[in-house]
Amino acid sequence: MVRTLFFWLKVFITQVLLFLYLYSIPLKGLPFGIGTRIVFSICGLLIVVYGLFSLRIKFNFISINRFLLSLLSFVLLLVITIYTSCFINSTNDTSLIRISFSYLLTILSVYFFYRIISNLFPKIFFLSLLNMIVICSVIQVSTALLMFVSPDFKELIISMIDPKDFLIEEILLFSNFRLIGLGSNPFVTGFTNGFSLILLSFLIKKNQNRKLLIFYIVSFLMILVVGSMIARTTLIGGFLSICNLLLSIRLHKINLNKLILKMLMYLGLVLFLVIFIKSLDKGFVSKINDSFEYGFEALYNLKSGHGAQTESTNELKEMYFFPDKLSTYIIGDGYYMNPYNSLCYYMNTDAGYIRLLYYIGLFGLAFYLAIQLLPIGYVYFNSQEKQLKQFCLLLMIFFLLLMIKGVTDLFFLSYLIMYFFKESQKTTIK
Repeated sequence: MVRTLFFWLKVFITQVLLFLYLYSIPLKGLPFGIGTRIVFSICGLLIVVYGLFSLRIKFNFISINRFLLSLLSFVLLLVITIYTSCFINSTNDTSLIRISFSYLLTILSVYFFYRIISNLFPKIFFLSLLNMIVICSVIQVSTALLMFVSPDFKELIISMIDPKDFLIEEILLFSNFRLIGLGSNPFVTGFTNGFSLILLSFLIKKNQNRKLLIFYIVSFLMILVVGSMIARTTLIGGFLSICNLLLSIRLHKINLNKLILKMLMYLGLVLFLVIFIKSLDKGFVSKINDSFEYGFEALYNLKSGHGAQTESTNELKEMYFFPDKLSTYIIGDGYYMNPYNSLCYYMNTDAGYIRLLYYIGLFGLAFYLAIQLLPIGYVYFNSQEKQLKQFCLLLMIFFLLLMIKGVTDLFFLSYLIMYFFKESQKTTIK
C-alpha cells in the first residue's frame, strides 16, 4: 500500500499529540504553568459540553458505563477517605485531592486525544497506539541524550519550557551527572521508560516482521541504557521485560541471537565513534562516566564487592517503619507532607505504601491501588490474547514494585491503554 504525504502528516500529528499527552510538557506561554495534558483535558471538557448541548455526541458514547461508574466510585471513596482522615485528625493536608482530581483530567484528556485520532483515522488500531508509545519513549531518551551532550540544544529546550516550572531547576541541578528527560520528573520518566520496555517485550514476542523486530530491539537497548541514566527505576522494567522474553519467547522461529548480536555491534560502534570524537573534551568523558555510574550504580557496587545496592535503596530501607497506633492503620494521620516543613514528607518517608498508609490508612491505600489497577485489569479480563494478558500482569507487577520506592501514578498510562483497547474492540466488531 502506497502511503501518501497526507497520511504521514496525520501520523506525525498523532505522534506529537501522544508525546504531549504522555509527558505533559509545561510549554512556555501556557497559562498558570500548566502542562499539555491539562490543556487536552480542558479541550476534552469543551467537546463534551458542546456535544451535550448540541446533541451531536451519541448518548451511548459518553454514557457512564459500568466500568467508568466503578472507577469514579473508587475515586469518590478515595476523596471521602482523605477528607475523613483530615477531619478526624484535625488537619488540612488535602494534597492527594489534587491527584484524585487528576484522574478526571486524565479521563477528559484521553477522550480529547481519541476524538482527534478517530477523526484522522476512521479505524483505530490498538497495536498502532502501542508502537507510538514506544516511539515516544525513544524520542524522550534521545532528547535527554542530546541535552546532555549539547549545551546549545539544552538551552533551546529550556527556552521552550515555562521558566517557573520545576523541570528547569532539575535540568540545571542534575544535568552534570544524570540525564534529564523532557516534561515529567525523573521518577515518572523512569516509570514510563520501564512501561515501554515491558511493552516492547510484548511487541517483540508478537511480531514476526524482521525489519520491525530490528526497530524493537534497537529501541529496547536504547531505552534501557539511556533511560537508566535518567532514572534507575527503568532497570526494574528492563529486568521484568527480559525475564518475560527469556521465559516465553520462541527463539527457534527467528534467529534472535544473531540479530541481537548485530544490534549490539552497531550500537557499540556508534557509541565508540561518539566517545572518540568527544574524547578530546575530558569534561565530556567525565560526564559520561558519572552518568553511567549513576544509572548502573548497583552493578558498579556489585563489581566492587559491596553488593547490588545503591544510595537510594539504602535510604529506602530506613523509610520502612510501621505505625504504632491502630487508628493510623484504619484512617491514617491525615498528613501527606510534613506539617512543620512543607518541603519534606510526613514521617520523612518517601516509600509509596508507607507514605499512603500514614496519610489515609489501609482503606485509602486500597482505594488508591484499585484506581490505578482497574483500567489495566479491564484489559486483562476482556482480552482473549494470551500475550496481552501477560503484558497486563507484568505491568501490574511493575507498578506494585515501584510503589515500594515511591507513590506511583499508573493511571495516565493504564487508562489510555484501556480506552483505546475498548474502542478498538468496538471498531473490530463493526
